[in-house]
Amino acid sequence: DAFNDVRCAHGNLDPIAAREKCTRVPAEAWNFIRGGFGGEVGGFRDSNICAECISAFAAARMAQLQVDSTRDIMRSTYATWTRAEIGDKTHAEFLASGAVRHVATSFLQRWLKWDSSKAPFNWGLGPTKPIACQHDMLRPNAPTTLIPHVMFCHFRDSAPADTVLVHDFALGTSAVCEVCCEERS
Repeated sequence: DAFNDVRCAHGNLDPIAAREKCTRVPAEAWNFIRGGFGGEVGGFRDSNICAECISAFAAARMAQLQVDSTRDIMRSTYATWTRAEIGDKTHAEFLASGAVRHVATSFLQRWLKWDSSKAPFNWGLGPTKPIACQHDMLRPNAPTTLIPHVMFCHFRDSAPADTVLVHDFALGTSAVCEVCCEERS
C-alpha cells in the first residue's frame, strides 16, 4: 500500500506523518488524479485522521507545556533568590529560616542551561548524590549551591524513579560528615 508510511498503528491517517508527508487537494483535483489512474488510487479524507493519535499527541504536548511552564517558574524563583528579593524577607532572614537546601553546583548549572525543546533533562546522579559522602552526609568541601526549598521539592518531585535523591540537605541541619572530616585530617 502506497500509504503505509502515513498510517498509524490504528490503521488510520497518522496526524504527524500527514503534516510532514501529505498535501491536501481539492475534491476536483483528487477526482482528476483518480480518473487518470482508472480510479485505483487510494487516499485519506480528513475524517480518516486518527482520533486516538491526536489525543495522545495533545496529551504529550500539554505535558511538555506544563514541564516548560514549571521550569520557567523555577528558573524565575532561582533568579529572584539570587537577587535576594524573596517577598518581605531579606536574604539573611531567608537563610536563617532554613527554607534553603544544598544541591550540587554542577547539577544546578546543567539544569539552568537545559533547553527542554531539544532533549529531556539528563539527571545524571541527581541534585544531591554528587555532594554526599559514603556515609550519606554532606561531603566536606563539596561544591554546593543553596537553592530555595521549593526548587528542591520541584527536583524531588520531577526526578525519574531511578534518580537517587540521597538527602534533603537543609541549611543549618545538614552537618558536614565528621567521619570524612577526620579522615581528611
